[in-house]
Amino acid sequence: MLELFTEVLSIRYEHANDKEKTKIINDLKSKLNLLFDMKEKARNLEVEMLEKELAQLKKSLKVRKNNKSEIINRRLNELIGKGEYLEW
Repeated sequence: MLELFTEVLSIRYEHANDKEKTKIINDLKSKLNLLFDMKEKARNLEVEMLEKELAQLKKSLKVRKNNKSEIINRRLNELIGKGEYLEW
């Protein structure tokens, strides 16, 4: 919505007289500052979410690395038909 408002202001600027242009420029600067801050906040939130996801992936890799033999043996048993789910 704010993006649209700044576009409208820029169009108004094109058709304004000198006195109005000064006011429109001030309004545009104010709205652009606000818009910039909002976008940066969204980017920071995205970075935080990605960092959390990365931490989870690293944790998962560590667990899998520590359990490599068990994971391989389970998969081997599945492939040769001796998986636990097939036992009576």
